[in-house]
Amino acid sequence: MPSAVSGFKIVKQESHRIDLSWNENPAVSSYYLYRSINDIPYELYRVTTGTSISEIGLEAGTVYSYIISSYLDTTNLLSQYSKTLRAVTTPYATTGLALSANTAESIHLSWNLNDTATGYIIYRRQGSGDFEYLTSTTETSYTDTGLSSGKNYRYKIMTYADTEEHTSGFSNVVKTSTLTQHLKLKRNPV
Repeated sequence: MPSAVSGFKIVKQESHRIDLSWNENPAVSSYYLYRSINDIPYELYRVTTGTSISEIGLEAGTVYSYIISSYLDTTNLLSQYSKTLRAVTTPYATTGLALSANTAESIHLSWNLNDTATGYIIYRRQGSGDFEYLTSTTETSYTDTGLSSGKNYRYKIMTYADTEEHTSGFSNVVKTSTLTQHLKLKRNPV
C-alpha cells in the first residue's frame, strides 16, 4: 500500500478561491483528491500528479472540505485518506446597516440579508473608545439594550460563514445617540 499523503494544508482562502498543497512523494504515481461542499458526502474531485491545486470561481461563504490519498499504479492501491481539511470561502461584507427606534436605553440596528453569511458579528463603540465585540446573531436586526441615556454609540458588523473564525471585512459604520432621559419633578404644594 502506498504511504499516506503528508503536509496536506490550506494555503489560501478567499471569497472565490481556495489553494491547497501537499508534500511530494516520488514513490507514488498520482494523488486522488476528494471534495465535499457544505458537508454533503465526499466525491472524487480530481486526480493529479502535482502537489498543489488552486480552485477558482467558488461560491462565497461556502464550506469546502477535502481529503486526499496517494495512488500507486503498479499495485493499483490507494493509501489511507489524509486528515480532513475544512476550508471556507470568505463571505461578502454586510451592507445596509441602519439605526432606528432609539430610546434612552436602547438602539435598534438592522441590515440587508447576506446570502453568503451564516451569521453576523456586531461591534459597538461608546463615545471615543475602541470598538468592542457586542454579540453575534443569525438575524438581520438586533436591539442593543441597557445603554446609558444621552450617550454616543457607533456600530459596525462583520459577516461570518460556518464559524466566527471565517469573516468578511466590516460593514459601514453608523453613529447615533440614545435619547436623553427626562426627569419628572414633583411640585411641592404651596
